[in-house]
Amino acid sequence: ESLRLWNVRTSTCVAIFAGHEGHRDCVLSIGWHSLGHRFASGGMDTTVKLWNVGPDSDVHDAIVRSQEVKPELWDTKINCGKKHPYFCTIYEQMPFFSTHKVHTNYVDCVQFVGDLVLSKDTNETIVLWMPDTSQGNRTSSNSKTQHRLPSEVIALREFNVNKCDVWFMRFHTDWDCHLLALGNTAGEIRVWEIGTNPTRKHFCTLIQQYCVSAVRMVAFSPDS
Repeated sequence: ESLRLWNVRTSTCVAIFAGHEGHRDCVLSIGWHSLGHRFASGGMDTTVKLWNVGPDSDVHDAIVRSQEVKPELWDTKINCGKKHPYFCTIYEQMPFFSTHKVHTNYVDCVQFVGDLVLSKDTNETIVLWMPDTSQGNRTSSNSKTQHRLPSEVIALREFNVNKCDVWFMRFHTDWDCHLLALGNTAGEIRVWEIGTNPTRKHFCTLIQQYCVSAVRMVAFSPDS
């Protein structure tokens, strides 16, 4: 039910994203915004949550502090109630957006497309949608004030897939988010043009006679 952000240069767990408004079941997928200031997560609780790690967040301050940790000075001193190298991992319990209105089953793949979100569930559906953050009121995680997270979405396009009703069938987009690709249980790979008319079916199907089992993950090379 949690996500962890690590600073690999200093071997520091910077933040744990879980708790009050966090996921209520296993987290299956995350996807970073291209600018690195937020990420999306999806899981078995059928929700998609958007988390802020930008300059206006407590997490960003923790990231800056984590750069000062010197792993070679680690010892058994007790900090924050546990053995830890001079750093207190922060707990972020409040995403800035959370919705269960896109999917009704496990969300096993999620990705940002600019400021839009692509997410997939095990009901053989991929949805391109925009979070409506104008509704709801966000309070700090240490506030006792009643709050309501934004949860409304604007659905822009639905990609219907078939032979894809099992877990962990992961889609991928090319670097400029023009093409979307997804494998299925029959060994096929379907490709869509994301920005085309929603009534248009997939752009092409890639088939190879010796590939007849599930293709669970695809990835575009940097040159698409």
